[in-house]
Amino acid sequence: MNPAVGPNIKLECDAKRGATTMAKKSTPWSVEEVTTFLHYIADDKIQRELDGATRNIKVFQEVSTLMSTSGYSRTAVQCREKLKKMKGEYRLVKDNNNTRGASRKNWKWFDLMDSIYGHRPSSVGREGGLDSATALLESLHDDDIGNSKKEPTTSRASTSSISTAQTPARPQTQTPTRAPTPSASSTPLGKRKRGGEELALLERQLAQQKEHQEQKLAQQKEHQEQNLAEQREDRALQKEDRALQAQYMNQTMVEAREARVLEAALRREEMAHAESFNVSFLRTLCQVLGGTGSQRAPSPPPL
Repeated sequence: MNPAVGPNIKLECDAKRGATTMAKKSTPWSVEEVTTFLHYIADDKIQRELDGATRNIKVFQEVSTLMSTSGYSRTAVQCREKLKKMKGEYRLVKDNNNTRGASRKNWKWFDLMDSIYGHRPSSVGREGGLDSATALLESLHDDDIGNSKKEPTTSRASTSSISTAQTPARPQTQTPTRAPTPSASSTPLGKRKRGGEELALLERQLAQQKEHQEQKLAQQKEHQEQNLAEQREDRALQKEDRALQAQYMNQTMVEAREARVLEAALRREEMAHAESFNVSFLRTLCQVLGGTGSQRAPSPPPL
């Protein structure tokens, strides 16, 4: 394609689109039009482009072109605003119906919208799971500290009991066995080992949840920036539409003024021709009447 022709075609299309914007804004969407629109939105290719695009006006321009092939004339901005409005209504109805005790709401486009967006993950975060994991982690720390504090007391008690048991048997040369000491210290060590494994597992889960939360915050920030970019682009397109409408109105007014001037000139010319014709006709008529009167005049009587 010739690069010099592309911008001209785009300007002509934008001018036609801007000239009919006011008429389209007052035209409601019919049931067949919304059904066709959601059919194009549900396409996997369109959904992938909407998910991966930061500035998705090009995707809605493609949807607008598809709508025009089906006989519906809608701009990219109108398609995007329609989808945004329907997604908001879908979320309100779905949140209301998922709320326990709330009266169920019915919406005629809910089934179609749910078939498109119902399988997507919800935007609710995991703050509750993160708090519970943190509380459990702190309790394990407290149990570990309590076990470490109880261990010296147990060992001292076992040592004192062994020493009291050895006091009457001092003359004997046999050394007393300290069998209870290992058994007394083995139980808290096993608990601490299990507690350490659970602590490591919870630390890994906590790290994964923190990472997920950071990713979600980054995605939310990216969506906010995308929405801001879309709003700026919408304002730019609306400004361009208003400029095209003003240019079209000015051109229409100039053409109407030129037509009125031309019509007035034609009327003046016609009036001048008519006046000239009337003067000529009257002059000719006077000449004819003057010649006829001289011929009919009676001759004077003879003397």
